[in-house]
Amino acid sequence: MRWHTAHLINFIFGEKIMTSPHAKQNPAGKTARAKAADGRVYFSYAQIHQAITGLAPQIQEFKPDVIVAIGGGGFVPARMLRTIVKVPILAISLELYDDSTNTARASVVRRQWYDPTSELGKLVKGGRVLIVDEVI
Repeated sequence: MRWHTAHLINFIFGEKIMTSPHAKQNPAGKTARAKAADGRVYFSYAQIHQAITGLAPQIQEFKPDVIVAIGGGGFVPARMLRTIVKVPILAISLELYDDSTNTARASVVRRQWYDPTSELGKLVKGGRVLIVDEVI
């Protein structure tokens, strides 16, 4: 699949919260972005919903034909967006890291893909595609 045929938006819900003008001034915003003991930054459902709601006008202006949710972190925000933009969702799952060795693979592995000949799959090529993932 060559994604250059579709307009891409990589929705990064963490970036929206971290760049919010209020987060720097609000001590609660700083606490919410602090790394946990495992080195990860966790976001609540409410924080994700807030970020999506804040991005909704830009996404509606883009007028996507389909949302492609990338497995793992993209499913929940994609479903939230679906409520706002009312377009179908295609779910895919990709794997870059090898969990058994904790290393990056030489190439991305498609674990779950879509059928480009299906009714929804045909919306991707040449369409306005909103890609939703949590990865920066």
